[in-house]
Amino acid sequence: MKRNKKLELLISFSDKKISALILETNSKKQISILGHSSAETPGLYYGTIQNIEQTYNTLAKIITELKKICDIKQEDINNMAIKVVISSKIGGRQYSQGILNFIENEIQEQDINRVVNLAIYNANIQPNHQVLNITIDSFKVDGYEIIQNPLNMISQKLEVNLSVQLIGKPHFANLIRIFKKLDLSVDLIAFDEDIILNSILTEEEKSYGSIIYKIQEDDSKLVFTKRGLTVKETVISYGSSFIIEQISREFKLSFSHAKLIFKNLNNFIPESKEAGYFEVEVSSNKIITIELEKLADVITSSFIFIIEEAKKALEESSNKNWYSNGIIFLNTFDIQGVDDIFESIFENEIKSIKAPNSIFQKNETDIFNLELIENDLTLLGLIKTDSSDAGMIFNHELMKVNTDLELDEELDTSDISLSNINYSKQVEKNEKQVSEIFEKTLKTSSPKEGFFKKTLKQIQKYW
Repeated sequence: MKRNKKLELLISFSDKKISALILETNSKKQISILGHSSAETPGLYYGTIQNIEQTYNTLAKIITELKKICDIKQEDINNMAIKVVISSKIGGRQYSQGILNFIENEIQEQDINRVVNLAIYNANIQPNHQVLNITIDSFKVDGYEIIQNPLNMISQKLEVNLSVQLIGKPHFANLIRIFKKLDLSVDLIAFDEDIILNSILTEEEKSYGSIIYKIQEDDSKLVFTKRGLTVKETVISYGSSFIIEQISREFKLSFSHAKLIFKNLNNFIPESKEAGYFEVEVSSNKIITIELEKLADVITSSFIFIIEEAKKALEESSNKNWYSNGIIFLNTFDIQGVDDIFESIFENEIKSIKAPNSIFQKNETDIFNLELIENDLTLLGLIKTDSSDAGMIFNHELMKVNTDLELDEELDTSDISLSNINYSKQVEKNEKQVSEIFEKTLKTSSPKEGFFKKTLKQIQKYW
């Protein structure tokens, strides 16, 4: 099938699933999703390739299906730009600095290379880690931070702050081996978190910098960005699992049943219900009655506790005043009242709230057939991420070196630890202490009536 348009193959490796799509961009920069396919695979576990053959077979099947859907040949696939997103759980970021002193002189290209190489050396990268890409945060000339290239400036001191994105060597080698078996060359590899965060920011937010706050499953993060790049992360040890734990404790449910209630409020249907209550069958001979108002109270109080902890972490951060655009709350919850809690706690801070499904703003670009992947945030972000975006450029020389290796045996990833990566993750608090702190929060800072009622109203609607 002859085409005069740009075609791209976008692939996402998530926890236990591979998704892919073929994208077409015409001369007017209108984007069309020609086809989308996905499949679960036992070869992946939390983003880690556990079995090369199973992962390869799943990806090969997906590509075959895409060829049928889009009416294209293998030759077309071979000529496409290929972008790959992998789980950030198998990688990390090391921050470093390089300083170069010299007699007052004009800064040459070799001086910039020297100070960057010095910063990379100072990062002290462990031998079992692979550099995925290097992001320059900022240069300083004689102590003054500049954004543009310092080339040809007169200086006695040149500094650079950068971050090195790392992946375990076996993880990387196994990924490359799969594409070698498919006889495909990859143009871009990036972590899912970077892709999503980079894509939700407006050009203004990228220019001036922003702080993004998001609640994840096991923890929460304050992500400090400049020019659309992550320059620092602060991890708070409370995520949505904390809310599930409170539901489990309050109603004496197993964690799995509490998780089912919390994550499926909008489609979980109990066998019976009456005004103000619903019943959950936890086993063949055991039914637990849940009070709606109490459930709303627990959920609302838990969100208050988690977001207040984030506010404390931000106040203790030395980077709080870096950013003129304030706090962006990336709200991934389909629970009414959460936005109100965020706004109430952060009060006078400049802030905005974004849902991941609003990555593509109205009139920003023409995208056709977007509904095919409306729930796949990594592919959504990858569509918006250009290969030339700062911080997303894959090191092609690095790729060449590794793809030229003869990888005859599957590499073991079980012993790879990223514990040496300076990820600034806080040590989790003792479970008993957490319970005591939450109990105090629940008793002393009763939820404001507004968002408590919103949460309760939504629960009543669903149940």
